[in-house]
Amino acid sequence: MLLLILVYTLCVLKSADEFDCHMFCIASCFVMFLTCICWHFVCCESRRDNNRKRADDQLEKLRDALLLQQFFQDCDEVCR
Repeated sequence: MLLLILVYTLCVLKSADEFDCHMFCIASCFVMFLTCICWHFVCCESRRDNNRKRADDQLEKLRDALLLQQFFQDCDEVCR
């Protein structure tokens, strides 16, 4: 947000023609805004994928532990 304000201020100070300056600043701010949104979605998607992989790995370990527990219980029942 601070970057958008800085760009807008620089545009106003550098241009003599206010209309062109405002249009340029609005377009620049819009492009930066879209860039921020795209960056946010890419980061969120990457983080979501990493979290999903980590959760799948934990679930696999829990399934293995459950199968091992069930195997030991079956062995105890057979030995009795």
